[in-house]
Amino acid sequence: MPWEQRTWPLFTKKLNATHIYISTAGIFDGKQEYYNDFEKPNPKSIYAKAKYYGETVVEKMLDNYFIFRAGWMMGGGIKKDKKFINKIFRQIQDGKKQLFVVEDKLGTPTYTVNFAEAMFEIVQTELFGLYNMVCEGSCSRYDVASEFIKLLGLEKKLTSRLWIQVISRMNILHHVLILKSFSISSFLQGV
Repeated sequence: MPWEQRTWPLFTKKLNATHIYISTAGIFDGKQEYYNDFEKPNPKSIYAKAKYYGETVVEKMLDNYFIFRAGWMMGGGIKKDKKFINKIFRQIQDGKKQLFVVEDKLGTPTYTVNFAEAMFEIVQTELFGLYNMVCEGSCSRYDVASEFIKLLGLEKKLTSRLWIQVISRMNILHHVLILKSFSISSFLQGV
């Protein structure tokens, strides 16, 4: 596993500082519909295993830490967003009339601005621990693409045709520990 995941907590401890670790919904295997803050992760990919390893290192080594698990991050603009929305946008820019989008990949989109603002507020409380940090609601990749097309006013010019994946994976997080005043809103702000 990456040396940084063991080294940064050591620095944090030595400086008597608060550690903030950003993790991912991808640490779950997708075998159940929803995952809350207390579910036991079962990462499958190397990326997810590294992220989960980082979580365990932080939890075992430190007392003053925050672990924030993000869903599908959205928002940041065309130059910064290298994920799903950007891929859809590039297909549209390239003149595609049909978009091939999976319908059975489900998750909880997370607007980056909401994520950062809520993270900042929670850190101020010093209520240390692990938080699933996602926007309200869940959807499929197809739902996100459809909403994006609608927001661009292109629903009549494009045909959204589904391409169904063989394996369904759900990464829908519920945020049990986020206090009502820190609840983050709809992911649609990030589309």
